[in-house]
Amino acid sequence: MANSTSDLDDPPAGTTQNFRLIQAARTITTGSSTTTQSDAATDAGGAFVSIDWPANPDTQSPTIRFTIGNAALGIANVTLGPPQPSGAREVTLADGRVVSLTLQTTDRTSAGTADDFLWTAYGAWNVRSAANVPQNSSAIVGGYETADSAIPTTGSAVFNGFVTGSVAVPDGTGIKGAALQGDASLTANFATGTVSGSAPSIIAISPGNPSQPWNSLTFAGTFTTGLNGFTGTTGVSSAPGNAFSLLATATGFLAGRFFGPNAEEVGAVWNLYDGTGIANGVLVGKK
Repeated sequence: MANSTSDLDDPPAGTTQNFRLIQAARTITTGSSTTTQSDAATDAGGAFVSIDWPANPDTQSPTIRFTIGNAALGIANVTLGPPQPSGAREVTLADGRVVSLTLQTTDRTSAGTADDFLWTAYGAWNVRSAANVPQNSSAIVGGYETADSAIPTTGSAVFNGFVTGSVAVPDGTGIKGAALQGDASLTANFATGTVSGSAPSIIAISPGNPSQPWNSLTFAGTFTTGLNGFTGTTGVSSAPGNAFSLLATATGFLAGRFFGPNAEEVGAVWNLYDGTGIANGVLVGKK
């Protein structure tokens, strides 16, 4: 939600807040073989989280409603249940599909000493069939967007933070996957309307397997000076060639916005596809 002076830990009682989400979605198709690919239609459709804050937040819980803009998925204004032990909120649709949503503000840089994010939330949503088969998923970022009028038009800023996400690689009739985590930085040149950055030391983490180096990433994008929101590309600067890494030819997109009253934070989603395996995730940072 843009133009707010509240942070994510200070909700306005008795009101409804609507947060638009930036997405990096993907689909999974199962059958004689299993494939996974990016989902541009869902990315373009966007998504929204609506929070109905009770009059007394100290004694009542908020209602969380979720909408995915791609009408083909049939997920519009569904009310999510209370948080699960994992932190995810879920709802079972009439057709048996289960929709889950996770949003958090934890700073996951390797130093581990920074405060959580005040204006930016990140996470993922997932859709599983009634038979508990993964079908759709997306990395997401949202929060209190910086108003266009507060976006600097001179100078530059470095946002230090992290990337987190997941990679899925088809393996016969199934898919092997791993979680991704690593430090990152993004530089915004507000005078020229460009962003650039990197995540040089990402680790792939999979249950039952030792952590292993993953691809190093580069980011580049552009925005209109004085307006919030940038788009660009994600590239690979190293390819370790292990079980979960993608090929050096992998390419993808980058999309993000600045958050906070004066662009104190940045959040973006990214993806990569090498023709077989796909990865998607978020990049979050602060000045």
